[in-house]
Amino acid sequence: MSKAISRRDFIKVTGAVGAAGLLAACGGNSGAASSTAPASSAAAASVEAVGGLSSDPVTLTMSWWGGESRHNAYQDAIKAFSAEHSNITVNPTFAAWSGWEDTMSTKFAGGVAEDVCQINWNWLYNYSKNGQTFVDLNSTTDYLDLSQWDEAQLTACNVANAQQCVPVSMTGRIFYWNMTTFNKAGITEVPKSLDDLMAAGKTFQEKLGDDYYPLHLALTTV
Repeated sequence: MSKAISRRDFIKVTGAVGAAGLLAACGGNSGAASSTAPASSAAAASVEAVGGLSSDPVTLTMSWWGGESRHNAYQDAIKAFSAEHSNITVNPTFAAWSGWEDTMSTKFAGGVAEDVCQINWNWLYNYSKNGQTFVDLNSTTDYLDLSQWDEAQLTACNVANAQQCVPVSMTGRIFYWNMTTFNKAGITEVPKSLDDLMAAGKTFQEKLGDDYYPLHLALTTV
């Protein structure tokens, strides 16, 4: 039984936002390449390639999933960014969640993902556990101010000694318990701690069978 809980609303940047020289030189998908080179080597090459921001026309691609409110918010943000950086055109790709991960996993594998992508937290481990897919944002601090995030938030996004993404929001979850099923398993009190919840998971399995869980989040169960 896994203790991992996936988080959404995390953003992956395959090149520093605004680092037009890098993105243009790398064809707009430098960070999505399927190369197995260490992240540190890729980052060093990226920094050398940037050399400074370009004033030439540049096109960036960006992808995300969500509902209408998120689509509107991101498009408003793109408009604000484009107003400040008139030489940069951002072309968005977005849709509902259904089937989205399958689409993105294929793009990551083929090295054709968008320049800026919204990702799930667990995608860091599923698609870039060795730092092979997403750019180390520590190499972009001339253009992206990482001090805007708390250290704990950055640490959660640091995999393979690379700062592979930054959060655009932090999500809290509220749980509602079906005590009828808990009582069926012989549990009379609501779990008050993670240890209680993990113990309940074992009891559910023992008393009710493998098809019963006190908590199920996406592909994660306890």
